[in-house]
Amino acid sequence: ELVDKIKSLQKTWASTGPIPQRIEDKLWLNFRNVCDKVFERRDKAKLEKSSLLKANIESTINLSKSATAALEDAIGNKSAVQPGQLQEFESTLRKIDLPTQSKNDFYKSLRSLEAMWRKHLMFLAKENHKKEIAQILELDGRLAMLEEAREDVSKLLHEAGPHAKYFKNRNSKNIDLRELNELVVRAELDANIPSPETDKEILLKIQVERLNEGLGKRNIETELPDKLLARWCQIAYGKNAFRKRFHDALNSSMDSL
Repeated sequence: ELVDKIKSLQKTWASTGPIPQRIEDKLWLNFRNVCDKVFERRDKAKLEKSSLLKANIESTINLSKSATAALEDAIGNKSAVQPGQLQEFESTLRKIDLPTQSKNDFYKSLRSLEAMWRKHLMFLAKENHKKEIAQILELDGRLAMLEEAREDVSKLLHEAGPHAKYFKNRNSKNIDLRELNELVVRAELDANIPSPETDKEILLKIQVERLNEGLGKRNIETELPDKLLARWCQIAYGKNAFRKRFHDALNSSMDSL
């Protein structure tokens, strides 16, 4: 750096031997003028740098506030679209010149906002999942009434859209009361709802299965509400004594998410 070179030259000047005063004064005046210009340029650069950093800090503060407000608004409106201000905040932080501590503090704020957004998306996913389960359960109940009355269900399934796939192979030949009973007990166990004493044998069977799998482990493939529901919709044709218990258990499991 030029300033370091000037300082080094000043030390060299101080260690030089004596020369005629008239010559030394003239040389010193020229040398001093050069030194002053270098130091003035340095001080000006420092001042400009300080002003720039101050302006950058203020600008980033405003971006942070804007991103926070936009994020809070999106969360309040249950929007799944990430606010553009959050991306702008991150993009700016990568490029803008800031003091190290300030940049670290801003990154902490950004990570906090990103964590809020991830939590919000998880909440939306759970809410959508609960809504989907509720819609399928409602469809199951409506289908059961039509099936019991031997009425055509094609129109209802057509209106059900993507949910119709759950009932694709459902017919009177697939009814299995024993399996329906077991599905109910599994659903109640998953929802921490006590099953009737009459289901003690089925409950014991499921608990033994869990022990065989390992203490504290659960068979994800068969006991998640989605899996239970998918199987239920295939074999729960018409009215049966287990439907209300099954619906209550799944709704309870969704509420506990």
